[in-house]
Amino acid sequence: MGRMKRLALAVVLLLALAVPALAADHPLLVTPAWLAERLGRADVRIVDVSDAEDYVRGHIPGAVHLDLAETRAQASEGVFRVPTAEEGRRLMTQLGITPETTVVLYDDEGSLHAAWLFLVLDVLGHARVSVLDGGAQRWRAGGGAWTTTVPPAPASSSASPRRT
Repeated sequence: MGRMKRLALAVVLLLALAVPALAADHPLLVTPAWLAERLGRADVRIVDVSDAEDYVRGHIPGAVHLDLAETRAQASEGVFRVPTAEEGRRLMTQLGITPETTVVLYDDEGSLHAAWLFLVLDVLGHARVSVLDGGAQRWRAGGGAWTTTVPPAPASSSASPRRT
């Protein structure tokens, strides 16, 4: 076997082993247990995209709130567009998201709002985004911690969306 073939085989084997390991740490849908194990970690940003009133009444500890009504860019009546790269950079800075941040999204609307923000962050090139399976309802039903304490504003980030 030639040197290039061995190198190609080694790369394929390495990827075959690495991709499942990365996916296990950053699944698209996370369980309440998965999130509970990571509460308080500096590399995890929890984003609550519920209504502002619901957020004030209670949320997952450490979760920052994002008001979609103030964030979504309307293209026409009832239609919203994906943010531009600059708008995306501002959004990520506002939320304290860097390229290394694992982002977990949830809401209390059946994950509709969380799914929208997941799409936006994905389009902007952020690879570490997950949605909390069952949202706020499943978190609370499972006995997950709940607080009214608003965390300090996220530290400024140097996130730079990678739109293609």
